[in-house]
Amino acid sequence: MSIDDWTKIDLGPSATQLHTAITYGNGKFVLVGAQTIKRSTDNGVSWDNPVSGITAMLHGVAYGSGLFVAVGNFNGTSTDGISWPPPFTQYTDPSGSTHTLRAVAYGIVSGAGLFVAVGDGRTIVTWNGTNWVVPPMLAIPPPPAVPSGVDFTAITFGNGTFVVAGSNSTILTSPDGSSWTKPTFVPPNTELRGAAYGSAGFVGVTSGTAMTALLTSPNGSSWTSQGGPVGGLRGIGYGAQTFVVVGDMGRIYRSPDQG
Repeated sequence: MSIDDWTKIDLGPSATQLHTAITYGNGKFVLVGAQTIKRSTDNGVSWDNPVSGITAMLHGVAYGSGLFVAVGNFNGTSTDGISWPPPFTQYTDPSGSTHTLRAVAYGIVSGAGLFVAVGDGRTIVTWNGTNWVVPPMLAIPPPPAVPSGVDFTAITFGNGTFVVAGSNSTILTSPDGSSWTKPTFVPPNTELRGAAYGSAGFVGVTSGTAMTALLTSPNGSSWTSQGGPVGGLRGIGYGAQTFVVVGDMGRIYRSPDQG
């Protein structure tokens, strides 16, 4: 499986914000980053002006059930990707400690559609429509599967499978969010920053150079490193038969799905 023919989307010399994540829903790509949210209604070719008034550092975004959900040091929701009503709220765990959420995906848990977010300290939580909570059907993978020092950085859902990734080359898969399996092979010294599922399978972006910018897997259990359009990537989304990657210094590249 190979994804080629990347096209750079140039937003102009002043567009240098950090882009961290991207998703597709209801005919729109929505990306988030450092105090920024942008929307595209033409499959990533052109982008609306950044949403005004965004002061949060956002790390992840997902779409499901008619709602865009963005997460970071503060978290918010939108029905159209351009209007994000306050308040943006922090995730506070049952002990009263706040956590930064690093990524979010919409998937199926126990037959129900749910937003599942991951973050620092192996955090796994779901959105109940009002707050982020730790539901009983989700289990944090214990050591040694995931060492206690690992922070989760990416999550996606596709073909009935959650894929969660983090530091120290950690990648795990789960059909239900409670039982987790390590892949048979992950290239060493790999950290997924973001992941998506398209008709070609799972695709992740790494913190590496252009030569090792992407990881691909047909099913989440074995991963292959391949080159990408550029290094410094942070997020990837799939929709309308198109992969779009985003990253440092305002980077946006798009590629038709060749799977």
